[in-house]
Amino acid sequence: GRGGVRIGNLLVSSESGAIPPVPADGRVFAYQTQFYPTATSAAQASVVSLRSGEGRSGLDMQLKVVPAARVSGKVTAPSGPAVSATVTLESADGDDMMVGNGFGTPSVTSAPDGTFTFFGVPSGQYVARVAQQPRLAMPGGMGDSPMMQLIGRGRGSGPDALYAQAAVAVSGVDVDGVLLALAPGAKIAGRLQFDGTAPPPAAQQLQTMAVTLSPASRNDGSDNGARPFIPNNTARPGQDATFKTPGLPNGRYNVVPTGRGGGAWVLRSVTLGGRDITDEPVELRD
Repeated sequence: GRGGVRIGNLLVSSESGAIPPVPADGRVFAYQTQFYPTATSAAQASVVSLRSGEGRSGLDMQLKVVPAARVSGKVTAPSGPAVSATVTLESADGDDMMVGNGFGTPSVTSAPDGTFTFFGVPSGQYVARVAQQPRLAMPGGMGDSPMMQLIGRGRGSGPDALYAQAAVAVSGVDVDGVLLALAPGAKIAGRLQFDGTAPPPAAQQLQTMAVTLSPASRNDGSDNGARPFIPNNTARPGQDATFKTPGLPNGRYNVVPTGRGGGAWVLRSVTLGGRDITDEPVELRD
């Protein structure tokens, strides 16, 4: 609905609608995101303090048009090129304060051969991410309808979500050949242990509990509207109190047991390999 600028057979658009004119040579420029007064990241910005009812003026900012690069590559799935996969390009030094504050994450959709291209990328360090949702379970012949086929575009052929990410360094020149190979996410398995004199919860009570993997920060899978799809980050313990999470994308997660099944029991600790991680995240890698 916002239109955009056509470059070759691709249409480039901006959430703000503001795209600098593209020169005849096709070199793309971009308005670089700016924080007060002249910082390019939230961590370097100056804090503006306001008391209740107070007004401030003179907070002038001048947007800069900077030369930008093209970032292109390919998304592959175990069965071949990934079609209609959504690829996002996020700043590697993103700040939590940017979540939900109108700072959009650039995204593109992969072509039938799995290729993708970003235009207008300023110099910096980035992370390209992609997630492929699991196949939809459809009864009968519903999967044959055009509407269901449209909904299913971009989804995988199996029951599990697939993820990929790659570091991308941009220094003013085009970056080609970024490869995003989709694979199942990493899983965490373990068990609930009850230390004390009270009897442990019964099997039925255990199954009302849950172990949740909560993303530790913005760059670790939390959702601000353009995040990799996470189908489920919660595991239910079985009758033997063991649990295993679904596959999740790379990142840092806090392991949080929840639910009423524990009754009077309270959390003492979360350990991994004998190390206490109750108050620190665990990192999932590949």
